[in-house]
Amino acid sequence: MLGNYLTMALRLLWRERSYAAINIFGLAVGFCLCLLVIQLAAYQLSVGDFHEKKDRVFRVLGPPSWGEGEAQYSGSMRIPLGPTLKEQLPEVEEAVRFSFGWPRLLRVGDEEGIYEEVRGVEAGVFDMFSLPLLRGDPKTALLRPHTLVLTEPLGRRLFGESDPIGQVVRVGEEFDCEVTGIVGPLPSSSLLQFSGLLSLTAATEPMMASGWNASAFETFVQLTPGADPAAVAARIPDIVKEARKLPEATGSYALQPLKAIYFDTEVRSSVSSGGNPMYLVLCAILAVVILTIAGVNYVNLATARAGRRMHEIGVRKALGAHRGQLMRQLLSESVLLSTAATVLGIVMAEVMVVLLPALVGFDFEWSSLRWTSSTYAGAAALAVGVGLIAGAYPAWVVARFQPATIVQGGRMGGARLRRGLVVVQFTVTAALLTMTLLIWHQVDYIKNLLRQDSILGAKPEQVVVIKNRSLTVDQARTFKTELLQDSRIATVSLSGGIPGEGMEMVFMAGEDQMMINVYQVDSDFIEIMGLRLLQGRALTDEPADAQAVVINETAARMMGLEEPLGEMINASRGDSRVVGVIEDFHFQGPRSKIEPLVILQVDGGAGVILVRAQPGHLDAALKVIDDQWAAVAPYHPIQRNSLEEVTSKLYSKDLMVGRALTLFLFLAIAVASVGLFGMAAHAAHERTKEIGIRKVFGASPGGLTAMLLCDFAKPVAIAFLFSVPIAYGLAAHWLQEFAYRVEIGVGLFLVSGALSFVIAGLTVGYQAMLAALTNPIDTLRTE
Repeated sequence: MLGNYLTMALRLLWRERSYAAINIFGLAVGFCLCLLVIQLAAYQLSVGDFHEKKDRVFRVLGPPSWGEGEAQYSGSMRIPLGPTLKEQLPEVEEAVRFSFGWPRLLRVGDEEGIYEEVRGVEAGVFDMFSLPLLRGDPKTALLRPHTLVLTEPLGRRLFGESDPIGQVVRVGEEFDCEVTGIVGPLPSSSLLQFSGLLSLTAATEPMMASGWNASAFETFVQLTPGADPAAVAARIPDIVKEARKLPEATGSYALQPLKAIYFDTEVRSSVSSGGNPMYLVLCAILAVVILTIAGVNYVNLATARAGRRMHEIGVRKALGAHRGQLMRQLLSESVLLSTAATVLGIVMAEVMVVLLPALVGFDFEWSSLRWTSSTYAGAAALAVGVGLIAGAYPAWVVARFQPATIVQGGRMGGARLRRGLVVVQFTVTAALLTMTLLIWHQVDYIKNLLRQDSILGAKPEQVVVIKNRSLTVDQARTFKTELLQDSRIATVSLSGGIPGEGMEMVFMAGEDQMMINVYQVDSDFIEIMGLRLLQGRALTDEPADAQAVVINETAARMMGLEEPLGEMINASRGDSRVVGVIEDFHFQGPRSKIEPLVILQVDGGAGVILVRAQPGHLDAALKVIDDQWAAVAPYHPIQRNSLEEVTSKLYSKDLMVGRALTLFLFLAIAVASVGLFGMAAHAAHERTKEIGIRKVFGASPGGLTAMLLCDFAKPVAIAFLFSVPIAYGLAAHWLQEFAYRVEIGVGLFLVSGALSFVIAGLTVGYQAMLAALTNPIDTLRTE
């Protein structure tokens, strides 16, 4: 019997090829997106599972060192905290401290160096985390000072085919390290991702003397089996109080599970983080929405075209087929179609994994779908489940008709339901369209906001940003002097940071401490960045300005300085005199309000060198920069890009979301339009004779086309009205993330509504014109 059902289903689908193609395409797109979201969710939820002791390893979180512990947690702990917890708490089996990683210059002999992310860490890392150490002793590899463990790829880059063990690597210009271990490939699901591990004492030797007075390390603890993390965390404040000899405990501590770190976007981390559960949920919702639109297509077309099978069903019932048999036959057709769509969806998903990084900018972190027995089972369940759910109502509608009614030419109902489902489809599509328009409007607003700021007001593409991890301040000043000898270089400035980067320092506001963003710069920074000086003057490079500062408007306001010029402000580095006030500008992006900023004279290091080229001479200036850099730092490859590229990172995530939503929108429109196209073709077929009679009585093709378009204009108009409150609620919620945002105006919805009508009109109009231009002789010859 099942074989008969499948044979009949294959014959029907072959006979109704256009109908089958519409449904298979729509369902395949939905399956494709669902598979991608499932794979993405499975990957992100598996981060950390690679480590065998994941359930007993926790990150220590505590109050920030500037006294806002009640407001938020910090991942940067006091230097001696890890060893102290291991010594005083029996529940703590192991404690491992990490330094915050950054690219370091690694060099072998006189070869040109390479920059790679190297993290300082204690020897217990190999016991706490499941790292595949291929060479070396896990207990001693990082025990001695100035020892280094490399990953296999980095070892090959530095030493080629030679054995790295025992070899010496120069780290920056600071010290030499002996290679004591080689780590194999790290799976993408490993929380720790690095190119090399450096013994902590070598990486942070100058900091160690600060003891309890400094916060510098991220601290992980491994608890004994059965230990209560909350109870352990509750004892930490008293331990810190005793160690620091404080009159009372300050702030609270928490132990964060290893698996929670990946999705933590609030606490600075030296290990892998950055997963955003909100975007994951959004992708899942959109995938289900598009699959639902495809399912609606199936229900609409199946019920609409069921009339063509009325005689077949009538004959089967007359010959004794009962409702259950008919429903099984119809459901088998639906499942077969769904299975074909699943296979096509898998192929589309494999292609999308390759294309999405280029289209959207999102990296899946894996190059193909990961198939396991559970994945196969899930895909099969999805195919059968969607087939049964989508096919249930059409099967019930067809199977319930009586033979006499069918044979006598009764009509198949369900027209209202079909119109209602069209409304559902276009409600979702119009809401997606509105959100996509809004996101791009917001991204454009951010770009314009940053361009109106002085930092981007004067051709940012002419400003070259050089990452300096090699030159001392004196060497950087020499480099600056040499560059300015060339007429194609307009201005050069040394700085400790750029928009989106920088450091913080403790300042006093009355009796309260506040952490304020700080840029250490030279005298040309304000000019090269185009900042507007409202009061006073810029800093000079003279020693007399070593304790002088320039502040922004927000800093003056928060410090209560009505007449800031000449005022002394208290900072952790000592008292400083305000010599200038600059206009506020967006140095941290549009998601947060403009924060206070203090500009100091550069002293300890110029991490960034800014070079502005003369107009029209950028290419020549770049060659000058490269040549001069090679002269002063021959073993250090230059790292440079434009200021425009740097500042674009302030809204890069929003740009990625906009591209992703645009892709989802196009897919949703394609699926909905294909379904509407099929419905229009069916409607035109059902009214073929009516159209022929109207043409005989003088109806024009334009009038007939307008008549058919009006039938679909009504549900699209209703859908647009339903979409407005949905889109408004989603838009208002999303915009809450931005301190500076666009207004949700009526124009946005008018444009969205107009585009919805255009899309529907083009889709239906083609079929309507075909029907209107058909010769009535061809349609009425059999009447």
